[in-house]
Amino acid sequence: MKLSGEDLRKALIVLSFGLEPIIFAIVGWYAGPYLNLTRVAGALLGVAVGFGIMIWRIWKFWRITSLEISRAMYDLEKDDLRSLTSLIENERYIVIGKDKLIKIMGAQAPLQLLTVLKGLSLVSRDFYDLSRLDQVLDEMTDFSKTFSEVRARSSINFLKVLDYFNDFLTLLCVNFAFRCEVANDEVAKGYVVTPFKCGGGPKGLLREDVKYYLADEEVRELYSNALNEALTINSRAPILALASYSLIKMGRELEISGYAHAYSRAIGKLALELLSIADDDLVAEGKNSEVVKAIRQKNGFLKALTKEAKFDKSKEKRDFKEEDLIRSFIDDAYRTLTGSFRLPSTARTVLSYLFVKWGEKVSLKLAFMAANNEVAPHRAFASLMVPC
Repeated sequence: MKLSGEDLRKALIVLSFGLEPIIFAIVGWYAGPYLNLTRVAGALLGVAVGFGIMIWRIWKFWRITSLEISRAMYDLEKDDLRSLTSLIENERYIVIGKDKLIKIMGAQAPLQLLTVLKGLSLVSRDFYDLSRLDQVLDEMTDFSKTFSEVRARSSINFLKVLDYFNDFLTLLCVNFAFRCEVANDEVAKGYVVTPFKCGGGPKGLLREDVKYYLADEEVRELYSNALNEALTINSRAPILALASYSLIKMGRELEISGYAHAYSRAIGKLALELLSIADDDLVAEGKNSEVVKAIRQKNGFLKALTKEAKFDKSKEKRDFKEEDLIRSFIDDAYRTLTGSFRLPSTARTVLSYLFVKWGEKVSLKLAFMAANNEVAPHRAFASLMVPC
């Protein structure tokens, strides 16, 4: 096992405990005559002083270690996230539940859908223009407004974290667009909810110029290779692997910038599970991906996460799809938002809110697809991303 410099420093501190009584006993033995004491009395005085210093050092070391453990388990609040937390306080309970989504799915015609939406107060009661209904539905499933509002309230330091979140969500949507257009997965269309306005539906995302919506230069450079390789080998794995790499970079930024240590590990675990799905997809189809190999060979934070990872790699786990993992993560995010009376001003709070609101937009989109007979209602219901 390789020890870091910090681990060696702590080990030396622990080994040094107990030396103080010995050192001060020796000093007291020689200093006793100068203090009008016998050498034995000086040594005993030195032992007493040494024991006092030793106990003080042990107590101080325990306090420091306890604080480090606390920081590792719970992320500290940040003043520059208070404005965002105030916004989220007012919005965290406003999530459309499954009961309302079921009513939307049951609508059999545009007029009936409009009536249902009015009854749920999702559309103004004085709206009657059916020709604009599709535009209204697009606006209701538009996540870019939510994301833009969070960015507008964010500090400059936190914007880089949001840039990586933008890249992750963009690539995740490209992954679903690939499944929709290439693998003929009709439900995957519902998961294509980007952090920016994008026309052309899922097919509009399977273009090389989507890279201009990516913030990180390294990810942008890898995107062209990932898209071309995915289309060449007919596998979503390169795109999904790149999405997971963006999530890994976001976790690293959360830790480096001091916004979150514990939550960065949760983000990293999700990223590794998504990367594992990409690996399993390639193995199942007997294919190879240079992009996935390149990402697997990235050093530093990725290797540290891989070493720490303890997620289940059983057959049942490999049968999961990426939406299953995201759904579970959104459930945890919603519990974070509703689990306490007062929300802490942490990165976990902000990102949990974004995950939950994205899941809400996806669920609305799936409900509208079911109402428009684009997907069977039972499949749409099973695919919802709203918290359970």
